[in-house]
Amino acid sequence: MPTISVSEKELRKMSGVSGELEGILSVFKAEIEKKQGDELSIEFKDTNRPDLFSVEGLARAMKVHRTSKITGYKISGKGVEIKKKKVSVRPFIAACVVKGVKLSDSTIAGIMQFQDNLDRGIGRKRKKTSIGLYDFNKVTGPVIYKTTGKTQNAFIPLNETKKMTPEEILKNHEKGREYGQIIKNDEYPIFTDSKKQVLSFPPIINSNVSGKITRNTKNILVEVTGTDERTVIDVLGLICFALVERRGKIYSGSLGSKKFPDINRKRYSFSLTKLKEIAGFEIKDYEKCLKKMDYKFIKKTGNNVVVDAPVYRTDIISEVDIIEDIIIANGYEKIIPEIPNIMTVGEYDDRVEKQRMRMVGSGFQEVQTFMLINPELINKLGMDKILFLENPINENYSALRSSLIPGILDFLSKNTHIEYPQDIFEVGEVVNTKASSSINLCGASSNSNVDFTLGKQVLEAVFDDIEFKPIERDPFIKGRCAEIKIKDKSVGVLGEIHPKYLDMLGISNPIVLFEVELIDKIL
Repeated sequence: MPTISVSEKELRKMSGVSGELEGILSVFKAEIEKKQGDELSIEFKDTNRPDLFSVEGLARAMKVHRTSKITGYKISGKGVEIKKKKVSVRPFIAACVVKGVKLSDSTIAGIMQFQDNLDRGIGRKRKKTSIGLYDFNKVTGPVIYKTTGKTQNAFIPLNETKKMTPEEILKNHEKGREYGQIIKNDEYPIFTDSKKQVLSFPPIINSNVSGKITRNTKNILVEVTGTDERTVIDVLGLICFALVERRGKIYSGSLGSKKFPDINRKRYSFSLTKLKEIAGFEIKDYEKCLKKMDYKFIKKTGNNVVVDAPVYRTDIISEVDIIEDIIIANGYEKIIPEIPNIMTVGEYDDRVEKQRMRMVGSGFQEVQTFMLINPELINKLGMDKILFLENPINENYSALRSSLIPGILDFLSKNTHIEYPQDIFEVGEVVNTKASSSINLCGASSNSNVDFTLGKQVLEAVFDDIEFKPIERDPFIKGRCAEIKIKDKSVGVLGEIHPKYLDMLGISNPIVLFEVELIDKIL
């Protein structure tokens, strides 16, 4: 889930919220994960609203919810002209200028955090879109987007001291190695100004001269390139509107007849009948709820309501999204609970329950993690292949889990601030690459003195006729990992997690972990 670090003092100042934060954060499906001094670590449970992934965007939403004052943006004048030559690998570009921005070191860090979240999320790790920010006072317009040869247009990359060609950047620079696979067909996009000064090598790295933002930067050139024009324009807007919250004024960019950014609200309609159907009850103050979520009421015709949505809301697709916002603004506590009228009901499996109760009896606490996971975590742990969704909502939910281990480790990594020892388990469904599923039990113990023997003792208390055979497998320590066999059937694995994976997850205490497939033969 997306997590951002913000200054509590700054968030309160920008939003105007003086009371407790937890309540209003829950409106936007966010919660305070950790607080250290003035710094808040805020985790979002919904990844569909990238406009919230900065202190500027979150404070804006909180302020509108508190005051019901509708936002609006305007273009103050002409900023920069864009000239584009033939670029097939990343054919779309949009840019504009935001002038008069008030920056500090913490503000810059926040903007970089927002940029990284957008690049990784909506930008699909820069494959779909990537963002460049430049000191506009060091740029001479018009700006030019074109391709270059791999040994041409050498420049000094950000935070480097020597010039490098595109080819050298891809081979030797950290960002080149990380994102170089995006560049295909030996086509090297380059972004320059009219004096042939290289501003960046998108989507890899900015120039250290003009592509570096400091406290002295007042006027910022914002540029976005990518493979989808609508997304490029949306991402440009998200960055620009955040900078406006820093007292910036937008000056347009132009590419032929096209003007950037798009500041026009998007018009939608929804049915009051549909609202009542989804909510389960009538919401009479829907106009008030709309204002709290920054919608502009246009008109009501019969049962149909027309609204203008905030321009920064890139997640809205249909009336259902608007209805959800109305229900949230109306208050979670007003939702009337009811038993679903469905054809089937869950069944109690006393055989699985027996194992669950034995885990509880051993002092373990049950948790539940998501069936859909981020494949990046699986890859980092060196585990088996998984099934990908064809059209995922976002990368965090783009694959079906084939094991409970990644979810358990991710859970522990997010709770390092909780008192130790931490003994947890989960019973849940997993799906293998052949699309067949099974119910697994995964248990983990984390403390300064846990080891393989402790895990072995827990398993012997939970299962009968259990045996262990030494094996080597990621993400476990060599020599401290074993195959679990019950009644001569291989059913799982036990071991101590390797320190390199603990470091990667930010976990300081050792972890012993096991996973067992609950097949009929052992229940």
